[in-house]
Amino acid sequence: GMTAIDTATGERLWARAHLFRDALVGLYVSTCLLALGAMLGGLASLWFAQSDIVVVALTMLGVAAVIYSSIQLIRESSLSLDIVKRHMNELQEGDEA
Repeated sequence: GMTAIDTATGERLWARAHLFRDALVGLYVSTCLLALGAMLGGLASLWFAQSDIVVVALTMLGVAAVIYSSIQLIRESSLSLDIVKRHMNELQEGDEA
């Protein structure tokens, strides 16, 4: 069976996987929004002068997605460090036994 440490480690790994997935999705969305904003900005400058609001809105959404993804990656990195510390403590306890 799983020990308490194994269960806690498994839960942290699961949480890390979710954060990492959320960050990747956020980065993909931000890349898409920023690229779409740039594409529409280029097309709009050729045809329309009044479409600045769409370009600005897409750019702001893209930047917001980058910020969200960055926060998720920071959270994931913190959990990663916790798991490494836990494993190091387990190894040190094993050496002492």
